[in-house]
Amino acid sequence: LPETLPSLHRLLMRPVRIRIWVSYSAADQQMQARADLQALAQEMTYWLGLHDPAEQFGALSSFESLPPRVQQAWRQNPGLRLSASGQLDRQMLNAIVEQRITQTEAFRTLGWVLRKYGSPAPSTGLGNQPEGMRVYPSARTLATIPTWDWHRAGVDKSRYDAVYAYARSAESLKNIAAEGDVALLARSLHAVRGVGPWSISEALQRVCGHPDAISVGDYHLAHAVGELFIGQRTDDAGMLALLAPFSPHRQRLVRLMHASGFSKQRYGARMCIEDHRDR
Repeated sequence: LPETLPSLHRLLMRPVRIRIWVSYSAADQQMQARADLQALAQEMTYWLGLHDPAEQFGALSSFESLPPRVQQAWRQNPGLRLSASGQLDRQMLNAIVEQRITQTEAFRTLGWVLRKYGSPAPSTGLGNQPEGMRVYPSARTLATIPTWDWHRAGVDKSRYDAVYAYARSAESLKNIAAEGDVALLARSLHAVRGVGPWSISEALQRVCGHPDAISVGDYHLAHAVGELFIGQRTDDAGMLALLAPFSPHRQRLVRLMHASGFSKQRYGARMCIEDHRDR
């Protein structure tokens, strides 16, 4: 690693080269392969956040009323953009699994599901490709996971029922997502049993790069926003009132809060993580 911060910064900010390849076995597949590459190139602009109207945030009439550290984070992070993965199956699995549990528990569960039901990542043919990389299972695969394996993964009945409910509607939901109507997608996700406002907001942030989606019901977010703006914790209603002047960029404000290094004050020990898999 570089010995100085400036040299480390130069290393991290260098352009990244990505190798993209396609394999086909017959001449009639060549046209489809070319179309797949063109679709991938278009998707990559969303992965990089090139669709994101980030410059509009600085033009908000309420910008000067932001906490100073958020304004500073905005100036110091000009490349912070809200990317859109477009991967609804993956992000809905994440959002449902993450309901009501700690991040550590969620990572453990998702790792178990990926190892058991994910597919091997395509080989690049290069010697430096990490071993054991997996691709997220599709909604069709998620629908086939038996209940006892969800239990082994640490997922309770209400959450795996929500995964099943999503999987049954996944194709129509992905078609809606592809049309780009975020409001319609949110309403359609709300109709899925077991998927509530928190999961919908998390999915919209990750799938669509929605700059205004706020995770109402989050265990930490309202407390952090309250301390950032008024020096004390607040609830969801208070958080929404504090963030209202910055719509339609409330999620961007939250990202800048995190980028600034701000964190809420902690009281007492961390929550104890329980493991119910052997019960």
